[in-house]
Amino acid sequence: MLAGPDLLLAPHPSYEFLAPADCDAADLDWSFRAARLLLAEPADAAIAAILRMIGEASGSDRAWMVEYGDDQTSIRNTFVECRCHAGPHVPALQDASATMFAELHRPLAAGRAVMISRRTEGRPPTARPLQAEMRRQADPTILAVPIVHGGRLRAALGFETVHRRWPGAEVRALFRCAELVALVRYGRGAGAPDGPDRSPMIHLRGIRGTRGVEPDAIVCLRSARNRTDILLADGARVVDPRAFGLWSSLLPLARFVQVHRTAIVNLRHVRGVRRERDATCWFLEVRHLDQPLSVSRPYRAELKARLGL
Repeated sequence: MLAGPDLLLAPHPSYEFLAPADCDAADLDWSFRAARLLLAEPADAAIAAILRMIGEASGSDRAWMVEYGDDQTSIRNTFVECRCHAGPHVPALQDASATMFAELHRPLAAGRAVMISRRTEGRPPTARPLQAEMRRQADPTILAVPIVHGGRLRAALGFETVHRRWPGAEVRALFRCAELVALVRYGRGAGAPDGPDRSPMIHLRGIRGTRGVEPDAIVCLRSARNRTDILLADGARVVDPRAFGLWSSLLPLARFVQVHRTAIVNLRHVRGVRRERDATCWFLEVRHLDQPLSVSRPYRAELKARLGL
């Protein structure tokens, strides 16, 4: 994962971030029942049954699992279990841009579960896409638990209800269920889920609207106070209203590397590295960029490894 300061969101009354250690020690039998299903059934059938089992046990209106594309720029609903009165909302979330749910993605990428209440006032502008989706789904309370494998966020289990909150014991049990699902879904010998048929797009917001671009079209991103200045290969610049720290968890890991606390570059546009002052100062030559980028000391080892230097 790209290095970057403060992957978590600023505190807000409607958000609650939970690590396993933050949850009650009391245990439920959900992980045992999940393990039994995963051993007895094919993976897809078992995951659907787990969502149904936990959804019924917790009184959730909707239970789902979203998975990320290989480069983490797109998400899609792969499993949805609903009560009879709750619609699935599956088609709208097929191959959606991960930036659509950036406010949910950031803490998940940091290994935290996220509980979002129905209270929406005062949220930052970057939360508007998520707010719109919540309103479309009758404004539920949402709990999302990360599914991590190989040190990378691969998916999330999600539960929605308009009737209750989730106590710590249930969240702790869900972390264990997520770990079991990760081992079966993404572990050694597991068949990789089908990816999107087309190249995923990253959707940038500018003053003239939203522009979808392929990852290779992005040259570099630089912090611009509370916004992000994004340079594209066609020479265009987009000043996106989302904060720079958000992008470290959204960009494809295979393509991008952070070189400064205020700069991320696409490795496919790097021409070379220049060292000055007895190799104490490093500068990165980047295509389509007039001035070289300074490389801070904390990021040099990662850059050398990624460029094979």
